[in-house]
Amino acid sequence: MATAARADAEGIDNPITNCDHTMLERQRKYMNYKLLEALQRRDQTMFEPQRERMDYEFLKALQGGDKRTVERFLPQEVTAIDITDADNVADQAGRRSWRGVTGGGNLALHIAADFGHFELAQLICARDSSLLRVSNAAGKTPLHCAARAGADQIVSLFISEARRCEEEVLRATDREGKTALHVAAEEGRVAAARVFDV
Repeated sequence: MATAARADAEGIDNPITNCDHTMLERQRKYMNYKLLEALQRRDQTMFEPQRERMDYEFLKALQGGDKRTVERFLPQEVTAIDITDADNVADQAGRRSWRGVTGGGNLALHIAADFGHFELAQLICARDSSLLRVSNAAGKTPLHCAARAGADQIVSLFISEARRCEEEVLRATDREGKTALHVAAEEGRVAAARVFDV
């Protein structure tokens, strides 16, 4: 069964149509807040600022665990850019697409975690550990994705990194109110759940 991040990474997303935008504007005009709330629950991304889309070659490399290709997209120096300002910051090498998102709001770290690619998760986390706290459109952090995938090495990496500098990641909940530990337990990922107990 494909997770939300995996389905999104494979291009199975639900883009907003022109009809949806027209309906959204009409409901704003007439102040129909109940319908606006329903639309917002259906697709949170329509209310968020547009972010740069992830490069397709980079996405495929992340899915396939192709470390060499992924390294080409990453900056050589370790950075920590506030993700909300990332669109306004030009990388020295002109490589901004590594911070792009998929249709479901997944960053490179979400995808590496979801596909269980430990080396890629380690590489990306070393470049910018602040990505650990970024939630996708479903409210899931990379830690949620790793827990759902049962990637216990990645869960362990993220927990140790979070304890070092991003403590709130350990308590982050998705839109269903579940922490990453809840997700691991719900999916029957015993090894991943045990890592939380350390």
